[in-house]
This record gives sequence, C-alpha cells and structure tokens, in this order.
Amino acid sequence: SAASDVYKRQVDDKVRIPPFREATRENPVISSKWCDSARQRVLFEDTDLLVFNKPAGIAVHGGSGLNFGVIDVLHQTFGTHLELVHRLDKDTSVCLLLAKSSSVGRALQALFREGKVAKKYLCLVKGHFSRREISCDARLKTQRKDLGQAKTQVDPNGKRARSIFRRLGNYLADDVACAHLEVEIETGRTHQIRVHAAYLEHPIAGDTRYGDQSFNHRLARLGLSRMYLHASTLDFRHPTQQGRLSISAAEAPELVQFLSKLNGKRGKG
Repeated sequence: SAASDVYKRQVDDKVRIPPFREATRENPVISSKWCDSARQRVLFEDTDLLVFNKPAGIAVHGGSGLNFGVIDVLHQTFGTHLELVHRLDKDTSVCLLLAKSSSVGRALQALFREGKVAKKYLCLVKGHFSRREISCDARLKTQRKDLGQAKTQVDPNGKRARSIFRRLGNYLADDVACAHLEVEIETGRTHQIRVHAAYLEHPIAGDTRYGDQSFNHRLARLGLSRMYLHASTLDFRHPTQQGRLSISAAEAPELVQFLSKLNGKRGKG
C-alpha cells in the first residue's frame, strides 16, 4: 500500500540537501553596433555623471523581448559604475542622467525629489492650441497593474502635479489639426505629460495608452512610427562642482522628419 512505501527517518541517517542556486540573468550579448552608437549618444560626461541621449523603444533594463537595456549597453561600452537617477518611459527619447557613484546618485535624486531639476519636453498633440501657454495642475494617481505596468489618472485625491504647455506651432496633418509644443514639468509623476495632455483634450500623437486611437492611425499612415514625445532639456546644479548644467538633446531625427512633412500646412496661430 502507499502507506507501506513511506520511509521514516532513523537515527544516524544521512540526508543530502541539494545546493540552492539563485537564478541569475545571463550576461547579455551586446553587439559592437550598440556600443558604437552609445558613444555617439553621450551628451555630457565628467568624473561624477554621464548624460545619455536615449532613443525611443529601448528600456533602461532588459525585458519585453529584449534581453538587455540601456544600462547593460553603457556598462559594456564604458566599463564603469553607473546608476540611474530618474524614471523614464521606454517609448520616450530622453536625456538620461546617470551617476558614477552612489553618493552622487543620492545627491541627484534629492534634486529631482525637491523639484530642483528643470525638465523640458517636446511633443506633438491632437488639435490646434488656441493659447500660447496653458498650465495644468490636475492631481494624479498611479496604480500598478499586472506585470508592473503603470496606469495614471487624474484624481482630486492624487499627488500634486504641474505641467506647463507652450505652443511652438499649429499644423495640419492630412487635414487633421495638431500642435507642436514645448512642455515644462515642475513635478515628475509617472506618465505626467501624457495624462495631462489627454486631460486638456490634446492627447499626444502616437500615445497608445492615453491617446486618441483614430488620430494615431491617421498620423501612422503619414509615417509616424512612435509616440511623439522627446525629453529635450535637463537643467540642474552640479552635485559636486560650482555652477549649473544645462544639457539639451536635439529632437529625435524620426520626429524632425515627420514634422517636416507638415511644413507648408501650418495652421493659424
């Protein structure tokens, strides 16, 4: 019977417990192409920090079908300790700030936390912008869902958030009204610009989570292959040296190329 097959341990029995091996991610194989590209994308570097012009579509850490991320590429390229200082969206091209030591990383994170880093973005949104500048102070609440994905929404009980949208130009894209904007954020909530833009009824072009899908499809037919959101400028006081750093990344080439298709179709205002 099953009961007769059960063995009860006896005195002096020897029990072997197999060694526990913690699962680790294998060292990713990164081609020289990625490393060469990384060197060309460094916007600023000194003994304390590095600012990298991250392209859209690649995350900081591996995942979502890619076994490596920006951090892996930079570690292999520069062979130095680097710590990410701030959050960012995978689908946004961005000035990415990294610290070369834990102490500098903590100092820079404190600047972000205290709102002492000026951050500017460029984006294309649905609809003509009637005013030269619009401020949005809608409070935001973020929930983490399955697989760690974040969803943010306007909530009067949420955290304080402030975004300032400034019109650079109104355009027509295949008879669809859109506006090119500069956005300055005074807080850094998850998906803040995307949610505030949608709240103002000017969703960002190509935004599949908070945007207008019909608008996105029409712009995709014109050649827009990604979300039109680019983190263009970081301005902050250097954590160990005197003076401020103001570092800018030119708008991503694919965005410049798409916007150039709208030239000559500029709307009023």
